[in-house]
Amino acid sequence: MRRILAFAVLLLGSQAFAGRAATYVATKGDVTQKLVLRRETSEIASFVFVSECRKLRCKDSLAGEARQDPFKQPSNKGYKGSFAADEYVYQKGKCRVTFRLDMESASMVKVLAACPEHSKKKCPLEIDETLRLQR
Repeated sequence: MRRILAFAVLLLGSQAFAGRAATYVATKGDVTQKLVLRRETSEIASFVFVSECRKLRCKDSLAGEARQDPFKQPSNKGYKGSFAADEYVYQKGKCRVTFRLDMESASMVKVLAACPEHSKKKCPLEIDETLRLQR
């Protein structure tokens, strides 16, 4: 019985970290990205997203609230390394950033960015890497 309860607590704790911030990090080449994500409610997550290239001495950041659309139909389009995810979308003006948060363990996030205001070749907002939970 204790094992079942312990497993349930671990499972629920990893999925519902509302109110606690999780930090995700990825590096590709010289670019390092860091995402601090905090679920405020079941539909809203606040975030701070930073892309940095120390070699070229550039840094770009984005912060705000992303919303989840529970009625959105999932697309049939997949991509390499896709996983079952909760999607949170930040949209302001022409900038749209989607955070695909792993549903099972919340241990990884894929960032999909279409943000002309932050379109910099030195510090891109989207790299072809999955951000992993920093421990």
